[in-house]
Amino acid sequence: ALPDGRAVGFVAPSGTGKTTLARVLGAHFGYVTDETLAVDFRQRVFPYPKPLSIITDPELGMKEQWSADSLGLLPAPAGVRLTRWVVLERIPGRVGPPRFEGIPLLRGLAEVASQVSYLPRLPGKLHDLADLAEAVGGLVRLTYADAADVVGVVPALVAGEQGGGGR
Repeated sequence: ALPDGRAVGFVAPSGTGKTTLARVLGAHFGYVTDETLAVDFRQRVFPYPKPLSIITDPELGMKEQWSADSLGLLPAPAGVRLTRWVVLERIPGRVGPPRFEGIPLLRGLAEVASQVSYLPRLPGKLHDLADLAEAVGGLVRLTYADAADVVGVVPALVAGEQGGGGR
């Protein structure tokens, strides 16, 4: 989240680099969560700054829990509001700057629905997700290689711009 409370929500399957992205971005912007992003129907975000599960032994899949404070992550500002919803696609070894592209609503909902744990309990189910996606300017895919490359494009994401590498 930026200091004024505008925030980007990132979604991707487990094991695709979200924790690494949270660590890198949290050193520059307010850390909201690394896990469950709770958003109400008015786009208010309820920060959940849980400890991050960091892989310490890749061969054994061992993880340790590290607090946001111990990692030097910045706290989330008051009044966090979701202004952009982004589907992550990390491609290790990819060359070039991060690339944005809009995702058609139905395709985007199909991608994010499997990552929304509370979906069956929402009154309008997919309609509620569609309303949220439309309220934040649609779903966007961000393709990138390294989390450090994303730092410079966060302001454009929050502002709803499609910059940082083209569509």
